[in-house]
Amino acid sequence: MNTETKNNTQINIDNEEKELIIDYSKRLLNLEKEIKDVREDIKVIKKEAKDQGVPIAILNKAIKKLKEVEKEKADLTSSEIDLLQAILEEDPEVTSLIKSLMAKN
Repeated sequence: MNTETKNNTQINIDNEEKELIIDYSKRLLNLEKEIKDVREDIKVIKKEAKDQGVPIAILNKAIKKLKEVEKEKADLTSSEIDLLQAILEEDPEVTSLIKSLMAKN
């Protein structure tokens, strides 16, 4: 058992607890590293798309709105969804934006 003293507070940690602390810390730090790597990957693909003429800012707003709608769908009744979908399908600009989002480059 290890005994650590910090600020006049004594903490008793046995080897099993120490291993658990180290294991948790490694797992957490590895996940944080993965998050950092994914953020960097996102920056790279955004830059590539922007360099190829994709309107990133507008596209990101459209994606955000679609995600919000998807999240809110769970709270809407089927008739509300059908009504809103019909309204959106009647608008040529909305239809065009959705088609451009779904188009493969």
